Amino acid sequence: MSLIAKIPGSHSKGTVIISAHQDSTNMLPFWGAPGADDDGSGSVTILEAYRVLLATGFKPKNDIEFHWYSAEHAPLTRVYSASQEGGLLGSQAVAAEYKRQNATVLAQIQFDMTAFVKKGTREEVGVITDFVDSNVVKFVKQLIDAYLDIPY
Repeated sequence: MSLIAKIPGSHSKGTVIISAHQDSTNMLPFWGAPGADDDGSGSVTILEAYRVLLATGFKPKNDIEFHWYSAEHAPLTRVYSASQEGGLLGSQAVAAEYKRQNATVLAQIQFDMTAFVKKGTREEVGVITDFVDSNVVKFVKQLIDAYLDIPY
């Protein structure tokens, strides 16, 4: 079951989506399932951001939604259902519903494996630059430069 939490905007012209997913399971004994990183770390990262924004009384101009796309199969409710591991079905179910509602999505950012550092490599933030809005990429890089001591 995918979860959506919303912070309403004061003068909203659309929605900004901050998302992560949970999709790592293994039904066979002794096989690895990297769920702590894929994507437990991204899920906790955005949960902490949501908690801090609520605790500080943050009032955004536009609606902000936090999405946790899940691997669980469950009935479709306001909390959307589908399997992420089965091919992005959790996010696709939400996107299809938003399309049906003619929702205005201003921007979306996905936090995936935010605690993963491959052995023998340096810590860095991966920023996707193809098939995305260049203004959002520029903004994300400004945030990284302002708040992190980790390169991208």
